[in-house]
Amino acid sequence: MILELYRGMLLSKADCRMISFQKSRGRQGQTPGGLKNQKPYDVQRDFLKFTAQKIKADLVKNHPDVLERFKVKAKDRQYQFWERNPLTVEIWSEKVLMQKLKYIHENPVRAGLCSWATEYKYSSALLY
Repeated sequence: MILELYRGMLLSKADCRMISFQKSRGRQGQTPGGLKNQKPYDVQRDFLKFTAQKIKADLVKNHPDVLERFKVKAKDRQYQFWERNPLTVEIWSEKVLMQKLKYIHENPVRAGLCSWATEYKYSSALLY
């Protein structure tokens, strides 16, 4: 089932936002992938932390000059890869999921990077 795949996490997003999916089958507090009693915010926070650590490790190892572009003057961190307060959107139906995917896929078109969403190199539009 589409809502169980966490596809939002696999999309390339220039604005660094993530879509959090939740089932709407009356099981309160259950998220896809068996993450019981996890709030969407907690899932998002953990995902962003995990990916930021992986990105940093890769940059330290393979592209230390690029890592410097992410340096910030903050008390709690040296580098920042995601915006401070990313938007979480809970998806409760496949209709809304497709609406959000269409919006995300059209971002490169609106930015003038391509004429069609399917032309953008990093788009998942062809999967839908």
